[in-house]
Amino acid sequence: MPRSKEAYIRYRIIDACLRNKHKPYPSLQEIIEVCTEKLGKAFSPSTIQKDFLAMRYDEELGFRAPIKYCSTNRGYHYTDSNYTISSIPLIEAEINALEFSLTILSQLSSVEIYDHLAGAINKITNTLSVRRILKDENAEKYIQIEKAPSQKGNEYLEPILEAIMYHKVLCISYKPFYADKVQEHIVHPYLLKEYHNRWYIVGFQEYGQMIKTFAFDRFVSITDKPDINYRKNDFAPEVYYKNTVGITFFQGDPLEVILKFDREQAQYVLTQPLHESQVIKDETKDHTIISLRVHPNYELQSIILGYGNAVEVLEPTKLRNQIKEMLDNTSQMYA
Repeated sequence: MPRSKEAYIRYRIIDACLRNKHKPYPSLQEIIEVCTEKLGKAFSPSTIQKDFLAMRYDEELGFRAPIKYCSTNRGYHYTDSNYTISSIPLIEAEINALEFSLTILSQLSSVEIYDHLAGAINKITNTLSVRRILKDENAEKYIQIEKAPSQKGNEYLEPILEAIMYHKVLCISYKPFYADKVQEHIVHPYLLKEYHNRWYIVGFQEYGQMIKTFAFDRFVSITDKPDINYRKNDFAPEVYYKNTVGITFFQGDPLEVILKFDREQAQYVLTQPLHESQVIKDETKDHTIISLRVHPNYELQSIILGYGNAVEVLEPTKLRNQIKEMLDNTSQMYA
């Protein structure tokens, strides 16, 4: 049966409530309150209970959501902790809503924030266009779109964004890859950063009295620290990563990195620049030399190594020697 766009939004809100590890087993009243807050209108218990039934059993929706009431915890949950309706293919009504939204977004192309959304919007637009062409055909027969793996820790995105917006201090229980024990960090959050399908938080760490970056997938838990005053900083998120490839930040002025690519790989680098500062310094029929104004961090080194013998670091000398040493070690390992 036809449903309103509001109903689909409620399904997404309920899904988020049931997957919120910070507030597990939400009660019916708590879910109603969240729906009311998000949609700006009151809902009756019967409306949300009907939503539960639709998400469980409605074949048209196809969610088959494993929602169950837990009498011990007096709240609702998914019996499958990995379940989310976000993994269910979009239905026709949701696709129509997306197409309408994309039409509105495309009119904002002159607005600065649109640049940050352009890649995602283009992917959605292209996917919808292909679906319209194929109609009832199996799209996977004709097109495969790169799928980002589901990363641990993405459930922290909303509470951390809220902490940044409303100046909340966080206590982050954190387990680095190199540590055996969980560490606790008091962090004043300033910025969310995404790189290679992983989310990071940048903020002021009280213990070290410095700006640090923490990866979501190493979080054990986060809690608010209302007893600590939020530390305002001269941190400028719009320029912090301006001269950085990836997430590893270096203080000081960036360096001019000069790379020489062979003819074949140069075409890829020219059409997909390594950094916004990229310029061509020299171009012949055999090679292309480009210049970047960046910090030569770990991520940049990884990108350079990924091109193998198709690229040569000309400057700076220190980076050239570092890449040479890595390649020498690799060669010895395969000797």
